[in-house]
Amino acid sequence: MLPLSSWKCIARLCDSGLISRPCPCAFGEEPGFVVIIRGLHAETIRKEVMSSNSRFVVVNGHELRKLRLALGWTQVRLAKLSGYTERLIRKAEHGGSLDMSTLLNLAEALSTPESRISVDSLTIDIVTIAKKWVDSFDSLKRKMLPEIENYLAEEFVFHCPGDPAMAPFVGIWKGRDGLQKWLDAFFDFFDDVNNTELEYLEGEDRVHARWVVYCSLKGTACAPVRINMHFQFVDGLISRIDDEYDTHGGAVAIEVAKEKLREDEPPRQIPVG
Repeated sequence: MLPLSSWKCIARLCDSGLISRPCPCAFGEEPGFVVIIRGLHAETIRKEVMSSNSRFVVVNGHELRKLRLALGWTQVRLAKLSGYTERLIRKAEHGGSLDMSTLLNLAEALSTPESRISVDSLTIDIVTIAKKWVDSFDSLKRKMLPEIENYLAEEFVFHCPGDPAMAPFVGIWKGRDGLQKWLDAFFDFFDDVNNTELEYLEGEDRVHARWVVYCSLKGTACAPVRINMHFQFVDGLISRIDDEYDTHGGAVAIEVAKEKLREDEPPRQIPVG
C-alpha cells in the first residue's frame, strides 16, 4: 500500500495533467495511472513516487538555475509557481539536498509542453560530485574552484598529511579560501599533474577515490604515487576531504626529483680574481 504522502504526490501530477486516472496495476494493489502528455512513462512515475518518501537527493544546482533563467524567471517566480519559498529555491540552486517529492514539483513547474524536465536531470549523487572534484583537479588545476565550490559545505576542511618541511601544501586548509590557497601552493610546487587508474567506492555519506598520480617538479618527472582521497558529505555537500597517500613514498619521489635537478644544473663559474 502506498502511504498518504505518495497519493498526495500522485494527485498533484493528476492536477497538473501529467497523468490520468484510473488505470489498474501501475502501483501493484493500488489503482494506477497512465501518462497522457509530456512523454512520461508510468513506470518512471511509479519509481519517483515510491522513492519520494524516503530518499533525499543532491540537487544539480547549475542545471536548475540554467532552466529557470531559460524561462526568464526569478527565484521568486519559481518559488511561487512550485509552491515553495525563495529560500528553498536558493538552497536548491546551491546544490542542497531535497526530498524527491519536492524535486518532482520543481521539475513539474519548469516543464513546458515542448520540453519535459525529468527529475533525473535535476539530481546529482555524491559519487558524481567526487568525480567532478577529481576531474576538475586534473583538467583545471589551480582554477578548479569555481567548478566545485557549490558542492562544498560552509565548514569545509581539506587535510593533506606529510612533512611541511618537504612540501608547502601539507597541512589543514579550511573553507573555500583555504582550498584555493592549497591549490596555489600545490601547483606552485608541481608544474604538471596527471591522474590515472581512477576508482571510486561509495559508502554512507562517504566516497573513497583512489588513483595513481604522476607529477613533475620544474620539468623533472617524479615517481608515481598512489592517492587515497576520502570525501565526507553532510546534506549532500562535501564537508571534509582527507588526501591520504604514501607520505614516505611521496617524500622520496620529491627528494629524488630535487636531486636530479641539482645534478642537471650547470656548474657554477668561479670568477677569476
